[in-house]
Amino acid sequence: MNRQPLPPYSGDDAECPKCSNLGAYTAWQPAEKLGGHQLTEEHLRRECKRCNYRWKEALNPPA
Repeated sequence: MNRQPLPPYSGDDAECPKCSNLGAYTAWQPAEKLGGHQLTEEHLRRECKRCNYRWKEALNPPA
């Protein structure tokens, strides 16, 4: 399976790709596996504070 890389972490005032609101919640999500197959990589789940749309972003690299 050929996966596209996740977009980079967009910061605390992320713009929602659906409604363009500035501001999103962030939650860390572990990698998911099923029967020895990796379904998702470790990532950040973002959620718009206005419309609740969710999207994935890559982990924020350490400074």
